[in-house]
Amino acid sequence: MKYIKFITLSVVLLIVLIVLFAIMKIWGITLPEGWNMTTQTLTNIILTVGIVDFLIIVCLILVPFITGDSKKKIDANSGKVAQRMED
Repeated sequence: MKYIKFITLSVVLLIVLIVLFAIMKIWGITLPEGWNMTTQTLTNIILTVGIVDFLIIVCLILVPFITGDSKKKIDANSGKVAQRMED
C-alpha cells in the first residue's frame, strides 16, 4: 500500500509541475532573476521526474515476477480469506 501512495504522490507532483509550467508559458510569467531558472531547466526537471516515475512503476511491476514472489501458492480451503500454504 505504501508503494501505491508513493507512486500516486509522485505522479501528482509531476502533474502539478506540468500545469504550473503550462500556466507560466501561457501567461508569460518569468521567475525572479535570483533563482537562475530558465525554461530549459524547468523542462529538464519535469522530464527527470517523469523518467524517475516511469522507472519506479516499471520496477514495482517487474520485481515480483523476477524474484518469484508472485508464484507462492495459496491455500483455497482456508476459509473466506486466502492464506499462503505452509511448507
